[in-house]
Formats: sequence, C-alpha cells, structure tokens
Amino acid sequence: KKETVEEVVDEIYLHCDYVEPFVPSSASDPSNFFACLYRLFVLRCTEEELQILLDHPDSPFIRVAGFLYVRFGLDPDCFWDY
Repeated sequence: KKETVEEVVDEIYLHCDYVEPFVPSSASDPSNFFACLYRLFVLRCTEEELQILLDHPDSPFIRVAGFLYVRFGLDPDCFWDY
C-alpha cells in the first residue's frame, strides 16, 4: 500500500505501460495505472504535488495521471488554474 504521492509516482514510473482502465486481457480487472490514479484521489494531492505530476519530465504516464486528476478530482472551476 502506497502511503505518499511520491510512492505512487514511483509505482507509475516503474510499472505502468499503458493508461487503459482495465488490464488488456480482462474486462473487469483494473489496470495498475488506474489503481495508482485511484490511490492519488484517496491521498488528496496538494497543489505542489499536483504541479509535480503535471510537469514531470521523465514519464508521460505520470503527466497523464496529473491531467486525469485535474479532470476528475478537482472542482471544474479550478481547471484553468492548472
């Protein structure tokens, strides 16, 4: 169980190869990426942590997690702040 946003970012970096909601061979098993995204929602990213996700230089999957967090985890009035 990942306890910090940094640990979730490391998990995405090391183990995510796609951003599909489900494992490719399954229609019910969530992908590792979406499990990590859910964990980010549970941990409630700070503004600083979210900015790190959005600007991450090493992995497009981490940036996608940041964009999905903004889209589904924030109030729509806050979208354009990011």
